[in-house]
Amino acid sequence: MKARWKYLLSVALWSLGLLLIPSSIQAQTKLGVVWQPESIQKNTSNQLSTFSDYSVGLIILDHPVSDNVLFELENTGIPYLINSGFEYYTATRFVENKSIVLEKVKNIHQRYSSSPTFSGLVLFNNSQSYSDTFEALEKDFILESGLKDSLKFFQIFNHDLLQINSNHPVAQLLQTDRIEKASIHEFVQGIQTSNNYLIVKDTWLLGISSQFPSFSNAISNASDLTSAHIPLPALEDSSAPFQWAILLILLLWISVAINIMLNATYQSTILRYFVAHRFFVDDVLSYRHRSSISAVYLLFQHALFGGLVTYFLAKVYLSETGLNALYDLAPILSIAGHSYFSLFFISVIIILLIELIAILWIYIPNPGLVHFNQAMNIFTWIFHLDFIVVTIMGVLFIAQAPHYYLLFLAITYLVTWYASFNISVIGTSKRLSLARGRYLIKTIFLHTVLSVLALVLLFTYNYWMEILNLAIRA
Repeated sequence: MKARWKYLLSVALWSLGLLLIPSSIQAQTKLGVVWQPESIQKNTSNQLSTFSDYSVGLIILDHPVSDNVLFELENTGIPYLINSGFEYYTATRFVENKSIVLEKVKNIHQRYSSSPTFSGLVLFNNSQSYSDTFEALEKDFILESGLKDSLKFFQIFNHDLLQINSNHPVAQLLQTDRIEKASIHEFVQGIQTSNNYLIVKDTWLLGISSQFPSFSNAISNASDLTSAHIPLPALEDSSAPFQWAILLILLLWISVAINIMLNATYQSTILRYFVAHRFFVDDVLSYRHRSSISAVYLLFQHALFGGLVTYFLAKVYLSETGLNALYDLAPILSIAGHSYFSLFFISVIIILLIELIAILWIYIPNPGLVHFNQAMNIFTWIFHLDFIVVTIMGVLFIAQAPHYYLLFLAITYLVTWYASFNISVIGTSKRLSLARGRYLIKTIFLHTVLSVLALVLLFTYNYWMEILNLAIRA
């Protein structure tokens, strides 16, 4: 019995030791730097000296690197990777530019292979590496290059540095370049989640070290980041960022109030459209409801609401990197700059153009419509639903509600917009008698056929789906 208790005690102590090992032995995290050397040699030497003081274990540089910088870098003994600069590549773009990529890779290998601290090549940045198709293209490319055994290939995606053909992150990249207290907190959080290396931008490292000497002292006196005791500065209470989209929604509601004040019959016609739609259509066709001012307001309000829908979805689904990928692959979308506002702006323009085409399509084939504003009034009145849908969407956006709620409301907006054409056609065709069939074929039938063709082209033309997929995943 005594021997049995000794055996059980030894097993318990051994198991306890296994539980304690992970907490007492942690993988060391070293500092890495994305470095853009200055043209002045003295500054380059000073920066490399600072990196050595901070025990930097890895440097990433863009190709090409000058002979002087390369000489200085090799003297430090710090391993480095060369970034090829190929960014936001989809499978289609890779195939189209394969010869260019291959030529540059061979030039990089020839230039740096004799360097003792050259450790590999970053082939792609924020590209479609998560795709099986893209991964297969990478494997074939590496074999075709003939450099599989003489060069290590890496890629950067979602702030991780990964070796190609391996899902294990080699390093984590800290994207911030803001020289402020909050970024030190982000840095410390990065240490806790990084693998082997935590890589930062040179401008951030040098700037934050200059502004916060305690940070500089902490990483100078530590052999690695894991053992560095970095003091965290107290953060001030930050005010919520200005939400111009919410202000725009408020202004759109104010525009409705102004229209009600100026137009005595406007408020009653809104209710009449939804509750007694047949009588509303009769009033328009009989030209008892003549004013087109409200319809013009609604055209612009609907376009602005559509821009807000695009803006909310972009903020939810696209990171800054994803947004840059979208603009790089589809530069026409950046008509108003490389910001989320550009997507809002171009959406408003496109919606206004489509609205104009839709109204002309309703009006021109219909001999029963004498006045253009008849088609405009019937077409636009359903857009009053936008005020409810997009306002709720704005509230959910501010509340950081689950993304699928916003997606559902965005689909509701699109369905309402799509239905407005068919509802308007059916309403305006009531008095056409024998010509009604031909009018419905020219409008609803053709509209449906074109819509289906557009969807088929969208999903079969792979390049656009690759762009959207990369923008969302990046």
